[in-house]
Amino acid sequence: MPVLTMPSVGGGAKGHTGMGIWIIPENFGAILEFLKKIFKNHVYQPEVWDCEDMVCYGVAQARCQFPGCTVGIALKGEKRGEQGHAQIILWDIDPAGHVVKYMYFDPSFGNKTGGPESFTPDVIIPFPTERASGMITPHPSPLDKLPLLNGLGLSLDGDYDFDQVGLIKSLVENGRKNGFGECKPPDDPIRKKRSEDLRFFTMRDRTFDIYTKLKKDLAEKKTIKKAIPLGIAFGALKVGNRFEDTARLVLWKDRANFTYWHPTKGEPKKDPQFTPRIVLV
Repeated sequence: MPVLTMPSVGGGAKGHTGMGIWIIPENFGAILEFLKKIFKNHVYQPEVWDCEDMVCYGVAQARCQFPGCTVGIALKGEKRGEQGHAQIILWDIDPAGHVVKYMYFDPSFGNKTGGPESFTPDVIIPFPTERASGMITPHPSPLDKLPLLNGLGLSLDGDYDFDQVGLIKSLVENGRKNGFGECKPPDDPIRKKRSEDLRFFTMRDRTFDIYTKLKKDLAEKKTIKKAIPLGIAFGALKVGNRFEDTARLVLWKDRANFTYWHPTKGEPKKDPQFTPRIVLV
């Protein structure tokens, strides 16, 4: 039985969710140095700020500071098993748009880096995640070895603290009114321009940035001892006869009941026209 009732997304337990076409060459070394810097003083907290929380935060921050870069969430095994783990995957793209190589970065184990053989994930969620604008499979890539998933829903922790739902709601409401401390535009003028372009720093990226910062803020309170029932849903919103790629926060009040929350409006949204494809909590 799943730990939480998940939105209906279909798919399977092993595979990848596809990479959107809006990718650009980036400074591979600069991204690695940036990730090492932001994780310098992070402290691992089981369930509260563990490997997949760090990985999600790192991916969101990389997409913020290097808009359009190709990174992803790589997951292996059952999180509650000894072999379960999460790392960041990075692709190196040459100026012609070809993949040169890929590698893994592990923020929860001293910012360790490793080559293609260092980690064998069961699930990869590449960014950009968009699908409406097209999809590619970069080569070389571990995506070659995994099936494409039509949908993915993952509950990554073993126990959730539903007593914190009120606190989560207050943080979302406070963020709506005062700002979530969203992604600071890059200093580099070219990257700054890309950050203003929804092809490279998308609404999904913006919502994911908010989600990971909410998780980080809660972890830093030190009063949270179990995972919080807050998730992220990547999907599409039907607007007239077309679909817009977007994302929603997902909040569970108990194991069986969840509500989508608009990232900036704050109040619960039923969103009858929103169809999730990837859900993580």
